[in-house]
Amino acid sequence: MIKFDELTRLEQVLLLGFVPILGATTTFGIALAGTVIGILVALAVYAASRLIPQATGQNTRWILLPALAFGLTYGLASVARFVTPLPIDGPFYLYLTAATPLVYVGAGTMYKPAEFRGVLARFALVMLLFGLVRETLGQGTLLRYYVWEAGTTPAGILATASGGLLVFASVALSAAVLRNALQHQRRLPQQAEELHS
Repeated sequence: MIKFDELTRLEQVLLLGFVPILGATTTFGIALAGTVIGILVALAVYAASRLIPQATGQNTRWILLPALAFGLTYGLASVARFVTPLPIDGPFYLYLTAATPLVYVGAGTMYKPAEFRGVLARFALVMLLFGLVRETLGQGTLLRYYVWEAGTTPAGILATASGGLLVFASVALSAAVLRNALQHQRRLPQQAEELHS
């Protein structure tokens, strides 16, 4: 069994941001909204976790932080409907952003502040790329403007939940293969040393 800290940063982001990466990437517009909401809420939770005194206690702390996250997510998702074109079920997936571990990881001690910013940057990149791929290849549009020639049939499955899982699984598999190749490459000098001794 692989431990979380043995995963690549990309694999960690995929696991931490699983809900919005799958649900809020059917179009580029919702991916953009999900990215902004996820990052703003994660930063707010991070800041609030530093402002809440330790004397408050862990139970109270972990009641306040999700309450902040869900309230802020709901407000931002409600505003997003007026800023970017969203699919009918889009706001539902944006609301679920508050339930993803990515939002709360900054409140813990797993990452240093610089590493946490890197996780958020990777999350933004993954969200936007997923949204771009799923909308352009799955619907043939980008922000509801057609990008393919007339008569070209998009791969509609990519715009569905099954397509989201296919894209997610492809990226996760690629990251795992890359991780294994890097680990093997790191072990080669050690194995060569062992052979010469």
